[in-house]
Amino acid sequence: MADDCPAPPGDANTPVRPVLAATVLVLRTGSAGPEILLIRRPPAVYVPGDWVFPGGRVDPADRQAPGGSLSTAECAHALGLEDATSARACCLAAVRELSEETGLLLARDRAGRIAGADTAREMVEAARGGAAGWYAAMAAQGLVPATDMLAPFAHWVTPEGLPKRFDTWFFAARAPEGQPASACNETTGIRWIRPADAVAENARDGEVSLPPPTLDALLRLAAVFDSGTATAPAGLDGLLAAWVRRGPPRTQHPWMRLDGPDSPMVVLPGDPLHPETPDARPTARYRFVLRDGRFHRIRND
Repeated sequence: MADDCPAPPGDANTPVRPVLAATVLVLRTGSAGPEILLIRRPPAVYVPGDWVFPGGRVDPADRQAPGGSLSTAECAHALGLEDATSARACCLAAVRELSEETGLLLARDRAGRIAGADTAREMVEAARGGAAGWYAAMAAQGLVPATDMLAPFAHWVTPEGLPKRFDTWFFAARAPEGQPASACNETTGIRWIRPADAVAENARDGEVSLPPPTLDALLRLAAVFDSGTATAPAGLDGLLAAWVRRGPPRTQHPWMRLDGPDSPMVVLPGDPLHPETPDARPTARYRFVLRDGRFHRIRND
C-alpha cells in the first residue's frame, strides 16, 4: 500500500523522488444516487484515520507480471506515458491493491467471465503472501486482471518538500456484480457513500476526514452526479466510457504553502497563489486549508 512504504532517501536540498502508485474510485448505483467506496487505514500509515480510495504503490511484481486485458501499448496510450512498462504496472497495481484492500476483484476467467465472490475471497488470502503470491494465485486459477475496466480519472504528484511523495494515478471502475466489499488485510474500515455526502461530512467535521487528493476527486464526482448524470448502472458505464475516450487526465502538481494567512494550505495549478499560475489566467475554483486536523475546501474569490 502506498501510504506505508518508506520514503526514498533525500536531504533538505534534494527533493524526494515520488513513488509510483495507483488508486481506484469504485462506483456503484445506490438508492439515492451513485455511491463511491472509501476505506480507512490503521494509525501507522501516512494519513492515519483519513478516508481514502483503495490503492497503493507499484510493486516490483507489478512490473514483472505477465499483463492484463489491456496490452502494454494500450496502457501507455490510456495514461499518455512514454514509459509503457510503468503504465502497465500502474494498471495492474490498481487491480491488485483493490483486491488486497477490499476483496473486490476486477478479473476474468478463461471463458471471459468476471470472477465471482468465492474467487475474489481466495485472492484476498493470496495477497497475504505479497504481490508475487497474488499474481501466482491468479495464474493458477487462469485469471487475467481486467485492466480494461479501469477508466483513467486523475493524476496527482505530491508537492516537493514533503518526506513522502507519490506519483499517483487515479482510476475509476464500476463495482463488479456479486462481489461484496469488505475490510481486508490492513484496511480497518470501509464505507459506501455518495460523493456529495462525503464532502459534506468532511466540511462539518464529521466521521469522514479527507486528504486533498481524495477531497478534490469527490468534489468533481459530486458535481457530475448532482447534475443527474449516471443515476443508473448503464449511466455509470457510459460515464466510464466517456472518461476513457477523453484521453489521459491532466497531471496535477499541487503546491504546499506553509506560511502566510490560512497556512498550511494546498493550492492547485490555476490558483493565484500557485507559483506556476500566470497572473492573467487564474482558473482554480478552490484550495485546501488545514484547520483543526483536517483539510477544508476554501473557494477562491
